[in-house]
Amino acid sequence: MKKKVEIFVPIMNGVEYSDYFGNINRVFKEFLQLSGMIEIKFQNRPISILKIQKMTKRNSEIKKVFGNQYERSVIKNFFRFYTELIIDDKKEVAEKKYHYYSLEYFVEGFVKQLLVYSNLAKPGAFDTREGKIRITEFLDTEKIQISDFTMLANSIPYSLELCEKYKWPPLKELPLNSTLTWLYHHSFALENLSKSRIQRALNAFSYLFHESFKDNDPGDLFFSLIGIEAIYAQNSNNIQDQVNQKSQLLLGKRNEFKKIFNELYDYRSRYIHGQLNFTNKFFFDDEESAIEQILKTYEKSAFAIAILTSTIQKHIEENKEEFEYELVLKE
Repeated sequence: MKKKVEIFVPIMNGVEYSDYFGNINRVFKEFLQLSGMIEIKFQNRPISILKIQKMTKRNSEIKKVFGNQYERSVIKNFFRFYTELIIDDKKEVAEKKYHYYSLEYFVEGFVKQLLVYSNLAKPGAFDTREGKIRITEFLDTEKIQISDFTMLANSIPYSLELCEKYKWPPLKELPLNSTLTWLYHHSFALENLSKSRIQRALNAFSYLFHESFKDNDPGDLFFSLIGIEAIYAQNSNNIQDQVNQKSQLLLGKRNEFKKIFNELYDYRSRYIHGQLNFTNKFFFDDEESAIEQILKTYEKSAFAIAILTSTIQKHIEENKEEFEYELVLKE
């Protein structure tokens, strides 16, 4: 008895990434080196090994799965994630039945986590669109099912533009291997309720990836600041000042555009207290004033995303779970 799970994921071309860090194909090569090295686990027990392959839309397999869905699109590259589980012994069937019938569930969740958190090492490189899941069961006959793999769109590419504009915070490239190793030590948060500051920040980061383009406004702003404050704020007193001071200690001084940080908090506050107009959840018009408001919120959100991403990167880089801060009397 055998079950094979394949997930085909379209990847955005990463123009902003290439402008900021250089050719994104380097990232894809590094990502492909993970193939065959990643275990998919359930309750700390290995279920299967994940393999990764890069494909293009000219590939016959992509055409077979997607048809003409991306024929005229700017998207050129796809990742194929695949794994299989083989069970021969009846005793093993009894022990692994739950795993067997749930393999696609674990693989889908694992691939989503992998794509989301790889953006901590390579900010904005893994901005995906709607993909497909193909499940093949080999029993007496071959049975194939195809379903949708949701997009994981994010605003990190725009955050790169703002970092270049504001000269802060410092977003950088980190090695994928060491980033995923660091994440492994906090994997409890990725599967359950968070238990620490950094785990709360990681869970907040996961909400910055959306299955629809309408989901990221203004949710990105709120969740980014939740993650930021989880790391920097010790108590509820003067939270904005705590974040302001500690973020500059950790990420470097803001020498230009100094007011932009205070504007970020003022904007969030006005949203929370109902002082800003915003669009309907099912908004579909293109009225100029509404678009202007959306773009303004988008910019504030992207700046907050940059701060959160840069802050988590610093923890990864220094292999830390938490930094301690103290006030020092200046002579």
